[in-house]
Amino acid sequence: MKKMLILLISLLLLLSISGCQSTEEKIANHLNNKEYLQAYELAAKTSEEEMMDKIVLQWQQTILENETIDEKFADLNMYDKENMNTFASNVLNYLFEKKTPNKEQIELIYSLFDGVKEIRAKSALVKKILVALDNYSYDEKIWIVEERETVSYEEYFSKEHLYSEETVPTIKPNEEAVAAYVSFDELGMLVNVVMNYEYTDIKKQYVLFGQFDYNNTATLASDGYWTYVGCEKEVYRININGEKEILYTLDAEGYSKRPFVDFVMLDHDVALLSEVIDDKMYIHRIYLPEKKIETFETMVTGIATRESGIVIEQKSSNHILYFGINPAYLEKVDYLKQHQDLLIDLYKKHIDKNLDEEEKRYLLETLENPIDSSAVKKLKEIIEKEYGIYSSGRYDYNVLTKKTEFKQYVPEYPQGIPW
Repeated sequence: MKKMLILLISLLLLLSISGCQSTEEKIANHLNNKEYLQAYELAAKTSEEEMMDKIVLQWQQTILENETIDEKFADLNMYDKENMNTFASNVLNYLFEKKTPNKEQIELIYSLFDGVKEIRAKSALVKKILVALDNYSYDEKIWIVEERETVSYEEYFSKEHLYSEETVPTIKPNEEAVAAYVSFDELGMLVNVVMNYEYTDIKKQYVLFGQFDYNNTATLASDGYWTYVGCEKEVYRININGEKEILYTLDAEGYSKRPFVDFVMLDHDVALLSEVIDDKMYIHRIYLPEKKIETFETMVTGIATRESGIVIEQKSSNHILYFGINPAYLEKVDYLKQHQDLLIDLYKKHIDKNLDEEEKRYLLETLENPIDSSAVKKLKEIIEKEYGIYSSGRYDYNVLTKKTEFKQYVPEYPQGIPW
């Protein structure tokens, strides 16, 4: 009898303690037990908007961790816009982690956005993510990746390979498209497929979700599978599955002088990259399947490095072709620097007899910077007409003989060289 009395008193005491729990304590207990709907409904009864937002965010995180759609996560409210943006950021971080989400993972994300009322309309980040998901496909592609087999470095260079515009790898769009190219934005990497020749109809398809410093990222080339990127001092490539490989780290001083305009793919296997180190230009030949790099020292040095670069139209694997300043031109500039009266006479002979003092000052200043100053065109014209010497030309480095030949470049400058 005494034991029964003690048990009854204990039960009454327990019920008394339970009945005295605050709403916050009850909600906390539900959350600890992952009873999110009960916790949410209890907070809703007391109109605790901040608590409701907190519960929704915690519930969302659990769903993302388990990667399982929760049918109870429906018809929920969120009130604070910052909390809505946190909700969207959680989804974005999930996308960045998955990189190439599959069908089930995409459906999971849609279920989360569908579960919160009006979040699509009230959060700009949610709208942006939904647009990206609409432009993403885990299955059908609006561009084509060509499958191919590679050979070893030794086998590739055991014979001569001829290059042309046709050998340069490009993204292959579908039959209705004109062209395709890769770009980056704050959500990831996407392929832009041009659907008409006026470039007024462009379809975007996200390839890879990820955090890229897209404002400082330069897309150098892409074949649809690998995309080659310049970012700060790095040259790297990233494929459509999110695998990233650093190909080369540029010299700090060289990087500041020369941006990523001198990376050229010759075919799927070989790319050229130019770099200035200690006031001398070098060209790196990268065998892409093995990431093997050979470096060739060029004849371009000093001030001439400001106006030089890889020629896009490489012809052969046995030769490295590049444009640069004509050494004879620089020699003639030095000569005229020592005979400035002669330069004045040649200006009057070939350009204009009426040479005023301001024009004379500009002309003499070009002798100190005979490459990229504002008045250098007239200096070049004088040397061309008087001596038959052109300012630039083509260097041809023979990889087999290790000898370089130079030929003046007389016709119009090639496309892509900013002279």
